[in-house]
Amino acid sequence: MARLGRFDEAIDHVSRLRVTAPDYTEIYGTLAYIYSLKGDNGQAVEQARKYQEQKPNESLPHAILAVYLVKAGNRNEALAHLREAERLPNNRFYLELYLTSAYAGLNDTAKALEHFKNYAKLAETKRYYARLQVIRLDEDSNYQSIRNNPEFQEIVNDLSK
Repeated sequence: MARLGRFDEAIDHVSRLRVTAPDYTEIYGTLAYIYSLKGDNGQAVEQARKYQEQKPNESLPHAILAVYLVKAGNRNEALAHLREAERLPNNRFYLELYLTSAYAGLNDTAKALEHFKNYAKLAETKRYYARLQVIRLDEDSNYQSIRNNPEFQEIVNDLSK
């Protein structure tokens, strides 16, 4: 729904899931993504923050919050959450993609490429999921700073095969 521009409908649908699955805190990450697509970075940050507050000892919620803080222009807080995401134990596969997005949004090409290379290495065993994630790269404005980087394009092309 959200990808079709039906943001309010998607938000309503996902919000209702909170009632039926209150322990499924990933809903907040999904809502953050939809609000971001809608262009409402304030709400995206608020939803991502709820996700991070529910799982303060997991790296992925910190990385997701950092992505939306970058989009909202809050560089210092984003960097703090990135450091925390890198410090905590994690599921590296998805984490590396969020770290890539956040560092790209902060115009830190070296760190963005470092994490994207890590993602590509991990993607070898999860090729199908990697292809799905690469499709979403065009939707994420944070990638603007590295989108034309030849090294980045080479990795994207390899993941797309």
